[in-house]
Parts: sequence; structure tokens; C-alpha cells
Amino acid sequence: MENDLNNSVQDEQFGENTKNVKKKTLNEASGESLEAAAKKDEALLEEENQLINSDEPVQKTKKAVTKKTKASDKKLSEEEIPADSKVKADSDKDEVDSVEKELVESDDANAGADSSSQNTIEEINYSLLSKSDLVKVLDELVNGPKVNKISKEVEEIKAQFYKKHKADIHEKKKHFLESGGNETDFSPGINEDELMLKEILNKYKDIRYQQEQIHESEKVENLKKKYEIIEKIKELVHNDESINKTFKDFSDLQKEWHDVGLVPQKDLKTLWENYNYHVEKFYDYIKINKELRDLDLKKNLEAKIVICEKAEELILETNIVNAFHSLQKLHDQWREIGPVDKEQRTEIWDRFKEATSKINKKHHDYYQDLKDQQKKNLESKIILCEKVEEILAENINEHSLWVKKTKEILELQNVWKTIGFAPKKDNNKVYARFRSACDTFFEKKRKFYSENMSNQTDNLNKKLKLCESAEKLKDSEDWKATADQLIEIQKEWKKIGPVPRKQSDEVWKRFRAACDHFFNKRSEFYANSDKNYENNLKEKEKLIDEINAYIPVDNQKVNLNELKDFQRRWTEIGFVPINAKEEISQKYREAIDRQFDKLDLDDHKKNMLKFKNKLENIVQKPRSDNKLRFEREKMMTRLQQLKSDISVWENNIGFFANTKKADIMVREFQKKIQDAHDQIKLLENKISVLDDTAPDI
Repeated sequence: MENDLNNSVQDEQFGENTKNVKKKTLNEASGESLEAAAKKDEALLEEENQLINSDEPVQKTKKAVTKKTKASDKKLSEEEIPADSKVKADSDKDEVDSVEKELVESDDANAGADSSSQNTIEEINYSLLSKSDLVKVLDELVNGPKVNKISKEVEEIKAQFYKKHKADIHEKKKHFLESGGNETDFSPGINEDELMLKEILNKYKDIRYQQEQIHESEKVENLKKKYEIIEKIKELVHNDESINKTFKDFSDLQKEWHDVGLVPQKDLKTLWENYNYHVEKFYDYIKINKELRDLDLKKNLEAKIVICEKAEELILETNIVNAFHSLQKLHDQWREIGPVDKEQRTEIWDRFKEATSKINKKHHDYYQDLKDQQKKNLESKIILCEKVEEILAENINEHSLWVKKTKEILELQNVWKTIGFAPKKDNNKVYARFRSACDTFFEKKRKFYSENMSNQTDNLNKKLKLCESAEKLKDSEDWKATADQLIEIQKEWKKIGPVPRKQSDEVWKRFRAACDHFFNKRSEFYANSDKNYENNLKEKEKLIDEINAYIPVDNQKVNLNELKDFQRRWTEIGFVPINAKEEISQKYREAIDRQFDKLDLDDHKKNMLKFKNKLENIVQKPRSDNKLRFEREKMMTRLQQLKSDISVWENNIGFFANTKKADIMVREFQKKIQDAHDQIKLLENKISVLDDTAPDI
């Protein structure tokens, strides 16, 4: 207990609730809006309509085909179209892949294209490095051969550097203030490591800019190459060579097209439309027969039906985020499949679009609910900030008030930990406000105690005198009178305020040693007194019979006095044989509890009377101090748990909406809170009685 009292003088530290982790914002995570998703769906349908006209071929085949030419209606023999001539069946799929690749941002594309090289950068725990070492590592990375793959490392080094830099400034400021400096005069000074860091970061930005310029130049060159390929495809329809040779040339041009890198985003749509148009013109030229075309459309329809079924299953997925990401993959697959028959095209698309709209709406609603919850969390955190600031505004000028207000601040900090994140733009601000208020409170507390050192010296002298008094009594064998005297001395000890920190443990151990010496001797004396145990057992059995035979009268006061007399007589009888102790004690507790239950008392009073009876039984037993100490610690743990539960319940009540169902939940929480308050009151009374009974524990 002395350590607990002394610790209230020491600095409490409130740990940070948040960690320096990367996470997406709501706007980043919420995905497409419903309107954007609808536009995307319409664009996808339009893209499909462009890919096929009612009688135009859409796919190449490995089989030999026969068809009439436009000029002469002459049938081509199987010899004129060799069996090994190949036309890629998924040209549309490949082209959609190309479009998708070119829609990716340039930085992401570079990272994805060389992910294996990226993985070769050595993994380093930057939090273990000093600021100067961090600057050296950054310099090596920026001047190294993989400068275009170090963005993640640069950000991590920068974060770790300023984390350590901020801590250094805080420590300098602390020493400056402790040395008597004024806070307004404090200046952290110039830090050479920080200047070097900024210089290297500026160099890194210049390198990245130069690389981006080169990348854009490459895109322009790629655009030129792709238009040259389109011109070559246009010329294929005028080619007089064999179909086999024409197919091969077309296949080579397609491969060359896909091997060319990214192009400028603004030219992508026009480029794709040109390419698609002339590819279809080439298909017209080779005249793929209608039967093969219909077979391909049927296969595409079956594949798209499977995708629709998978999308409809995602509507029932409980994890909204996973469902949304899975839907994006299904859209990618849909684009790759190619068109279906014109008569079924709108129907199958509407089915897929309907499932897409439902999933997008659930995804949007999920993040909207999360956003609303974060707004409520912000409101709750602002209330906590205001409460701490109200405590700061109070005039706290004595030890007991500092102890009380410190407990209140710590409870507010515990409630803070139960509240989730606020919106990203406000989360750091509200935390800084709360942390600043708490730090100011503890700084004022430290200042108060540092200015009251003279009072602590007086308290030390008072406690030294109590130590001397306890040491004079420790060898006394007048068990009852000496125990009463020591109990009074212990009560007086508790009233004295804190002492200087250096002497706190020493004076407490001295006082505790004197008290323990006496009470241990008393316990040994009673433990060794066994000659009258048998007679005591008989006396206690007679007393239990007398308790069981007692009939309460109409006067409540008389009944209570009679029961107290039973308890007093039981205590005075003394010890019984060890083998009969538990049994006789159980009979006594049951008998006395039955009499208490007959009294017209409320539950609180009954509980207190039974508890006092229990304490009196424990005090008679050997090693009673340990048992009483365990009993007190158990009650204190339960008391703190109840207070914590009340804080959480009271905080949660404010988050319920004004609905009928919410009202029921609010009433349930209010009932829990009231029951918890009743239990707290009972526990506090029990602890008070226990401290009066055994103040030395």
C-alpha cells in the first residue's frame, strides 16, 4: 500500500494508442461509386458491341475453312487453306489485356514489370538504425543502381528518421526546462543529419523526374510503332500472297503489337479503336465461316453465364470487401471472353450488370457505415478531450486531490483505448489534443510535488516517529492491547502524505518490519496454543446449537445485538483441532447466515453483516494476514473491473440510434450500470471494514 501511495507522486506515462502503420483511407478503399460503376458497365457493353457485328467473324481457327470469296463466289478447297495455318482465337482477349496494361499507372507498371528485381533489395529494420546511419543508407540507395525501385525504402527511412529526430528534440527540450530554461526560449538548433537528409531527398526527386520524362518519351515512341503496325495490318487485305502466308504475317504483327510497351493515356482510346477496326477488316477479308462463328459465340455465352452465377453468389458473401475485389476479377474475365450472339447479348449483360450493381451498392454502404462510425468515434474522443481540459482548469492544490484527479485521468485514458479510429483527417489532430492535455496535467502534477518538497520532509519526520513507536511495541506479549495500538499507529501512517522518493522504500520497510514482527509472534502464539482445543470444539458446538435454536423477536435491534453477541462469543472461544476446523466453521457460517436471512434487512446490510462475520473467522486462523491480503486484492481487482465496465457501457449507450430496438438495449445497459454501482458500493464498504480490521496488510 505504501508503494501504491508513493507511486501516485511519480510520473504517469500515457502510452500512444496508435501505431505508425500504413492503411487506406475511406475514399481510397470505398471503390467505385454506383454512378462510376454504371458508366463502366455501359462502356463495357459498348466495347462488346464494337467487337462484333451481326454477320462479321470474331475468331480465328486452327481448322481449314472453306468460304466463297466476294469477287467470284468461288469455293476455296482445303488445299488452299493449309491445316496448320493458325489464327489466334482470342485476339479480343489479348487486346483487352493490352488495354488493361496501358491503363495501369506508370509507376505501378514499372514496379510490376520488375518485381523480381525489387525483391533483391536487402530487407533492413530501419527502426534499429541511428539518424546518421539512416542518412548513410538513404544516400547509398539513391546513388545505387536500383534507384527506381526504392520508393518504399525511402518512405520508411524518412518516417524512422523524423520519429527519432522528434524524440531527440523532445529530450533536449526536457533537459532545457529541467535546467531552469523558459519554454519560449527553447530552440532545437540546426541538425546536420536533417540537412543532409533533405539534400538527398531532393536529389532523389530530381532522379525520379528525369526517369519519368524518359518514360514519357518511350510512350510516344511506342505510339508511333503501334500506328506503324496498324498500317501493316491495313496492307494485309491487299496482299496477293497465299492465305497461309497472310495468316502468319497477321499473327506476327499481333505478337509485335503486344510486345510494344505503354503509350500515352490520352491516345489510348483512339489507338485501340483504329487497331480494332482494321483487325475486324482483316477478319472480313479471310471470311471465317458462319458456322464456326456461331460455335464461338455459344462458347462465349456459356462462359459468361458461369461468370453471372459467380457474381450472384458474391451477393451473399458476408465479407463485403472480398466480394468487391472478386467482382473486379470477374469483370476482367468478362472482357477476356469476347462477344456473344446479338440476340442474347443485352440479356446476359443485364444479368451481370444487375449483380454488379447490387455488390457495388453493398460495398458503398459498407464504407459509408464505417465512415459514420468513425464520425461518432471522433465525437466521443472530443468529449474525452474536453473532460481532461476541464480537469486542467481546476485548482488542484493538495495531495488527496491530485490522487483523485490522477485516477480520473487514467480512467479517461482507458476509455480512449476502447474507442476506434476517427476519420483519417481528424484522427491525429484529436489524439494530439488529448495527449497534450494529459501531458500538461502530469507536468503540473510534477511541478506541484517538486514545489512541496518541504512538506514531504515533514512527512518523513512524522513517519520516522511512528517507526520508533512501532519498534517499542513489537516485542510486547500483551496481544490484544498492543494489536489495538499498532492498528491506530497504522491508521495514522495512512493519513500522512508522501515522503521524498529516495527515503520512501526505506522508511516503509522499517515500519512494516516492526508491525510484521509483532503480528507474526501473535500468530505463532495462537497457533501453538492447542491444549484447550478439544474444549473449544465442544463450546463451539454448543454455541451452534444455541444459534440454531434462537427465535428472532419483533425488535430488530435486539435481534442484531443477539447475533453480534453470538459472533463475539464464537471469536472468544479460540482454536479447535485442525481436523475439525473446516467442518465446525462451515456449520457456524450456515447457522449464523440462516439467522441473518430471517431478519428484515436489505441485501446490502445482510451482505455486510455476513462479511464481518467472515472476517472475524479469518482473523482467528493462522496466517490470517495472507488470507486477508488475498481477500482485499481480489475485491480491489473486482472493483477496478466494475469501474472499467461502467465506463465502456456508458460510452456505448451514446452510440445507439433512437429506435425501438436500441431503447431496449439502452435499458439493458442502464440496468447493468446500476447493478455495477451497487456492487461497487458494497465492495468499497467491505474494503473499508477489512482495512479497519487488519490495517497492517
